[in-house]
Amino acid sequence: MNQPNEVEPLQFRLVHLMYFMAMIGSSIATFGIFGVYISLVLSFVWGAAFFHRTSPTFTLNVCVVIICTCGLLCLMPVGEARESARRMECIGNMKILGVAMLNYHDTYGTFPPAIIPDASGNPKHSWRVLLLPFLYEDALYAKYDFNEPWDGPNNIKLIDQIPNCYTCPSSELHLHGHNFCTSYVAVVGQNTASPGATGRSLSEFVDDKDKTLLLVECEEAHVPWLEPRDLQYAEAMNVLSGATPQTFEGHHVENYFYDQAQGRNYVTAYHSVHFIPYRMSQTNLAKLIQIDNGVPGFMGDRRNWSASKKRWKLGNCFRLTIFIVVMLLPFYCRWVLPFSKRAEEPEEQNSPASDMENV
Repeated sequence: MNQPNEVEPLQFRLVHLMYFMAMIGSSIATFGIFGVYISLVLSFVWGAAFFHRTSPTFTLNVCVVIICTCGLLCLMPVGEARESARRMECIGNMKILGVAMLNYHDTYGTFPPAIIPDASGNPKHSWRVLLLPFLYEDALYAKYDFNEPWDGPNNIKLIDQIPNCYTCPSSELHLHGHNFCTSYVAVVGQNTASPGATGRSLSEFVDDKDKTLLLVECEEAHVPWLEPRDLQYAEAMNVLSGATPQTFEGHHVENYFYDQAQGRNYVTAYHSVHFIPYRMSQTNLAKLIQIDNGVPGFMGDRRNWSASKKRWKLGNCFRLTIFIVVMLLPFYCRWVLPFSKRAEEPEEQNSPASDMENV
């Protein structure tokens, strides 16, 4: 006769194991290492339902709760806090450069020229090299040979020794193969703080010196730190105002679904650091950059959120969609129902004939 308390053996198919691996993979791809814990929780939920320890409806409710929890995790402003710390470090770098520029001015009577030309008038050396002794980089400065151009056989060996204060911690130049490019440039022009081959004295600044741009954060030009190249005035007006469609540099606010360009830092002739919001008008930019237009400089405001530019992270959105589909797949494929359906079927009445057969 059948044993009254006989337990059904636990059975699963290869597709269940494949699903478990897919769940782990999609969860890690969506949430990183934290996805391991999410996949283990989901595997326990579906395993409990498969082995008839809970009902499919209860399991679906649990999955909905997990979806909501994952959504909240995606919306947490972790990226914003991280970027805020990077922006503060960037401000520190620009203050260092501003103080070094003033110390150079105190020593030589002018700010360093944007370039030192060769005999033919071509750019040969950059202001970034001239500033090295004022950044406590005397040893690096001593290795530089002013008798050859910046990319000569000796000087090019120093390209990988870029001082930390020449790069912003938010920089993504290394992601595009521009490992030794600077984040900070001058704006070169007739009425700017860096006219070119000559240095500018503070006495030449007609406008408010603490509201006139000296250096600005800009990575679009991809300038190696030794190269005597910066932003020309017309180029700066397009890049810094966001008129260039491809421009998406500077500091961002990020979350899981998108990142949002806010703007970039700049340092004034009195080494104070301010903020240029994304898509500043060219009229206000002219007030910042020109030293003698007779108009008070414009102070940037990082609270100008309306000028920001948003870029959706389509890859993250796609990964989250795949994760939700994989998570709910067992319920819609009815993998969790076989034992439940069998439990709902009415038990057959044992007839005497069947009892005789079981003897």
